[in-house]
Amino acid sequence: MPSEIIIPGFIVILIIMVAAIAVIGMILYASSVLNTALNEYVANTVRRIGVIEITNASVIAYTGTIEFNVTILNKGGEPLYDMTSTDIIVQYFTISNNVNTLYLKYSVNWEPVAVYLTNNYSLPYTSKPIVETGECLLIKGWFGTQDIDVSKPLKIIVISQYGAKDVRWAIIGS
Repeated sequence: MPSEIIIPGFIVILIIMVAAIAVIGMILYASSVLNTALNEYVANTVRRIGVIEITNASVIAYTGTIEFNVTILNKGGEPLYDMTSTDIIVQYFTISNNVNTLYLKYSVNWEPVAVYLTNNYSLPYTSKPIVETGECLLIKGWFGTQDIDVSKPLKIIVISQYGAKDVRWAIIGS
């Protein structure tokens, strides 16, 4: 008689355990799929918001000073306006063939000069301090150095307020 109660009870407990394991597995799988989808959404949103492109870069070397102009096209979905959160980094080759990296400070080593609405029409940055999608920002920068090898290119890295980054190598004197 006890086997008549124990065996069906064991089978019911076994079925409940298998069902619980299946439910836990489905919950873990659903959370994994949801996490992947959420990560892709965040990555796509960041890419859409903060896309910039350096369309032009020119560098001129003077004795002890390098000056450069960089034109940045805002290809993202949001305007560029917070220049204090924008970073410009310059890398150059020294005379001894080492690579030197400089972080340039806003308003100390670089400043926005103009916003180009079309190829031929621009406004001073002071009168239009917001760069909308499809507009270009002209930045003028400068830094002092005595050890730059002017026969080699200079690397300009611009990182926007949204974390979008673009890089351009420029020949000194161009």
